[in-house]
Amino acid sequence: MIRRTAATLACTLPFLGSCSPETVAQLEDEVIATSAAPPDGARPVSDYKDERKRAALLGLAYESGRAVLVPEEARRLVAGPDAAASAREARLAEELTRENRILEAVAARTRAVLLAPEDARRYLELGDTLLLPKGWDDKAEAAYRTSLDLDPSDPDAHARLGNVLWRAGERDAAIAALSEAVRLEPGHGAAHKLLAKIHFLLREDAGAWREIHLAERAGEAIPPQMRAQLASRSPEPERRTDR
Repeated sequence: MIRRTAATLACTLPFLGSCSPETVAQLEDEVIATSAAPPDGARPVSDYKDERKRAALLGLAYESGRAVLVPEEARRLVAGPDAAASAREARLAEELTRENRILEAVAARTRAVLLAPEDARRYLELGDTLLLPKGWDDKAEAAYRTSLDLDPSDPDAHARLGNVLWRAGERDAAIAALSEAVRLEPGHGAAHKLLAKIHFLLREDAGAWREIHLAERAGEAIPPQMRAQLASRSPEPERRTDR
C-alpha cells in the first residue's frame, strides 16, 4: 500500500520547489525514526497522526512562549528570507484552510514565517491557524506574543492574544490584552464584543452594556440570547455617543 508520510507535508511547496526529493526523504526518515513501531511492525493510526502534527510544526519551536526559528529545520524548508514567497505561502494556507486541510495549512503558515521572520503579520496569521487544531492554543499564544514583540502597536494582535488567554481561563490577562486593543483602536469591534461577553459572564452588567453598545457601533452582532438575559438582569441604559 502506498503511504505518504507526514514529513512530506512540511515540504509541500509546488511553486517554489524549496525542498528537494532528497530533503523530503531525509525529513521523512527523521520523523519516522522518532516514532516507536509496535512489535508486529504495524503503524497505529495515532502514530501517523502524531507524525503529521510534528511535520506541520517543523521549522519553529514554541517551548519558550514564543515562536522561535529552528535554524537547521528552517534551512531544509526554505532557501532564505523572501517576502514574495512568504505571501504566496500565506495564500496557499488560506486555500488549504478553506479545504479543511488544517495541518497542511499550519505547515504553509510556518513556511510563510520562515520566509519573512521579521514580519509581525505572518506570526499573527500563524496564530490564527494554530487555533484550529485541538490542543495548540499554547502555540497560538506564543505566535501572537511573537507578533507583538515585533509590532506592539497592532490592536489585532492584542485582541487575538486576549481571545486565546480567555480560552485558557486567564481572565485578568485577557481583559488587559483586550483593553489594550481598544485603547489602540477604539472601534475594534471584535475586542469590544469579547469584553462584553466577559463582563456579562462576570455579572458586571454596566460594563457588559457599555461594551455591547461599542461593539454594535463597530458593526459587530451581539447574540440575542445574551442581550435578552442581560436585559432581564439589568435594563439597557441609554446609548452613549461620546466614545
